[in-house]
Amino acid sequence: MAASLPRARVARPVRSFPLHWCHAGFPPRAGQEKMRGVDDWNHDMHFRKLAAALLLFAACMTAHAVDEEIGARSRALEAELDAYFATAPETEVTGTVHRLGAMELGADAKGRTLLMVPLASWRESSGEVAGVDLNVRRRAPGAENEALLARLAPGDTFRARVKLGPPASPPQARQALLLEVVELDTKTRTPAPPASFVDAVLGQLARDTKLRQYAGKASWAGREIEVFIEAKDEQELDEALAHAHELWRATADWDARARRVAADQLLGEYNDDWRGDDPEIDADTFASRIAATLVSVRADGSFEFWYDDDKLFLRHSIRVEGSLDDGPQGAYIDG
Repeated sequence: MAASLPRARVARPVRSFPLHWCHAGFPPRAGQEKMRGVDDWNHDMHFRKLAAALLLFAACMTAHAVDEEIGARSRALEAELDAYFATAPETEVTGTVHRLGAMELGADAKGRTLLMVPLASWRESSGEVAGVDLNVRRRAPGAENEALLARLAPGDTFRARVKLGPPASPPQARQALLLEVVELDTKTRTPAPPASFVDAVLGQLARDTKLRQYAGKASWAGREIEVFIEAKDEQELDEALAHAHELWRATADWDARARRVAADQLLGEYNDDWRGDDPEIDADTFASRIAATLVSVRADGSFEFWYDDDKLFLRHSIRVEGSLDDGPQGAYIDG
């Protein structure tokens, strides 16, 4: 299901620096020797770190500029919707809570959160089933939205008085302003995924209901690592597990491919900005030094491989993204 508002998450800023660095001081100081005096300071090291700091600063400014643009667009769309809702007539709709479930977005300056209830197979009381999903929304004090959110689950039949927003075409969802919940029928609720289970390949997996994923530990290319299976319902769980099993049939090959992508994309960054007084290294050395720590798999076949950096980037993790169809594609330095 797609909504008409822009997504909150955006592409990573230039050079893949995580945003929290922008607020934590830079360059990172972990492992940096204490300065004993100007004469003892290695000037080459100083200028390398200064260059890294400037690059990081530019990346942070780029990221903040993108955030500002996204925020401005969101506020403009919110204002347009509010103006439309002001004159729209009231109506009653009935639909099924989408399998992705309802969600609550962050509070504004007045402490009001935005509750979003996506409905599939919805209709007005006197009409036919609509051809697009409906996103029923309400901005209200956080406690009120949290109370309603706790009652909702995928598959519930949701009947409410609303004001409909402007018509939309797939894949966009039509928007609606929630006025009152008339009825909530849980008899149609989608069965919840199991709290925990033992997978034949991955072993014991336990569900984190807040993050909507399963976590466990398994052997990967000769190492014990953490495993995350991201799944919101049983259908996604089955799909994600099938993809994970495909990865686990050739762990050494997938691990080697991911290491090569990390080396190809991050080696220059290490040699140029991070090595300090250490000698330059080649791609084979880079790939051999990093160690797998976590694999996360999603229902769409995409994955993330996480690696310990062996202090190459001052204890920041290395993340490699990709999919079963396309293989490992991008490598990033994360916090």
